Amino acid sequence: MTHEIKKYFLNSIIFVLLVFFFQFLSATPGSADDWSSCADDLDRLRRASRDASEAAERAESAKQEFEDKKDELQNCVDYPDIYDLMKDQCESLRWDYESAKSDYESALSDLESELSTVGSRIRSVEWSCGVSFSGAAGSTQSKPEKQGDCSVFRSFIGKLPQNTILDYCKKYMSESECKKCLEIK
Repeated sequence: MTHEIKKYFLNSIIFVLLVFFFQFLSATPGSADDWSSCADDLDRLRRASRDASEAAERAESAKQEFEDKKDELQNCVDYPDIYDLMKDQCESLRWDYESAKSDYESALSDLESELSTVGSRIRSVEWSCGVSFSGAAGSTQSKPEKQGDCSVFRSFIGKLPQNTILDYCKKYMSESECKKCLEIK
């Protein structure tokens, strides 16, 4: 998965959590059998989401380091008189490049693991809180009350990209209703 896709996935998960939280607040008592377990699972999901976010940041940093080392090696190969400072036919830069590549691959693997944990935590929340999400994009299978939709979606203005909010809103309302709600012309 590319970093942008993973970042979108994390934003989607965070959006799901927030939508669920607002729906959770307005749910009628007795929707789930054990609210304590639900709260515990939501807390575990929050921590897993934070860990995944930190892993994504580490992956981004490792990616930048890898790209820098790749450029340095390419410059050395293309212009050895200027860039082969060690006069070792770019071997030291090649080693730096391979090391950065390995670090990047490791960071991506760590991120995949953290995202897997987030997925597992989402399934735990579904079970303990008595809800079901229809997929990673984050809409719930049960349609929320129309009256509450607009305020929930408006609360994300400035926190998530407008297109992301609009896409989620369209899962619950028509595009024209969403545009009106979000004041999009």
